[in-house]
Amino acid sequence: MKKTALVVIAGVAFGLVASAASAHPTTKKHNPKGPNLGKAKTHLESPQAGDFFDDFESYADGSDIVGQGGWEVWYTGGTHATVSSEQARGKLSMRNIELSDIVQRFSVDSGVWTFSVDTYVPSAPLKVADGYVILMNQYGGPDNWSVQVRFDPAFKTVESQADSNTTTLITDAWVPLRCEIDLDADTLNIYYNDVLFAADLIWSQNVSGGGITSIACTDLFSNGIEPMFYDNVSLKQAGGPGCYPDCVADGTLDLFDFLCFVNDFNVNGSYSDCVADGAHDLFDFLCFVNAFNAGC
Repeated sequence: MKKTALVVIAGVAFGLVASAASAHPTTKKHNPKGPNLGKAKTHLESPQAGDFFDDFESYADGSDIVGQGGWEVWYTGGTHATVSSEQARGKLSMRNIELSDIVQRFSVDSGVWTFSVDTYVPSAPLKVADGYVILMNQYGGPDNWSVQVRFDPAFKTVESQADSNTTTLITDAWVPLRCEIDLDADTLNIYYNDVLFAADLIWSQNVSGGGITSIACTDLFSNGIEPMFYDNVSLKQAGGPGCYPDCVADGTLDLFDFLCFVNDFNVNGSYSDCVADGAHDLFDFLCFVNAFNAGC
């Protein structure tokens, strides 16, 4: 992988980082799809065959996310979602309302992968139903679910639906959800707020059962009156071609990767927590520089 002169880049990025640092009850298993909503099947965009990341910063505030960045509505129909500055890790996020059913398709059949998304659930009293983060191993007919995490504001729980493991829901704050997926070993672990709460699951058998060792899509679904927000949606392969310091995933290590790191650092994103200690400080920058020096 091509790598530009590190000294100049590190000096620029260090100044940016320093400036930024100073400024800165279990329920019955539920299938949210329900009946066919009666809408026409949408055009399916080409699926992502490798690493994916979207922080929604490149879209217009208030615009429909469907049709942008590979996002589409569930293939049998559903409510669209908008790009919003109402709540965001950076400036913009995805705002889902009742029956928003938004899909990003993948085409992954092997390897070790990390899926992550930052979630925001308001505590507003009108929110009478739930939000979901879903990962599927088959999508578009046949459909097969591997992850279905339910955010339930009524019971203040986050539930992994299949094994019914739960943890406490945090409202009015951005909280990361992370799925560690080993397709080769057919295993799955789920973390909320960096705490493991659903462990040693079988990827192909979780939720639906009878699945395959593939990642076909994520489906971000909301079923409440009040909105739920999603940001920093990511699928990264461990040791894959889009290795950690290649932040913009373009196959080149250069200044733009440092700027990408700094932008994520400014909003306390999960990517820029390089040392994975829950803090954002100089040690994360030094960790990133070391990874950059090691190359890809």
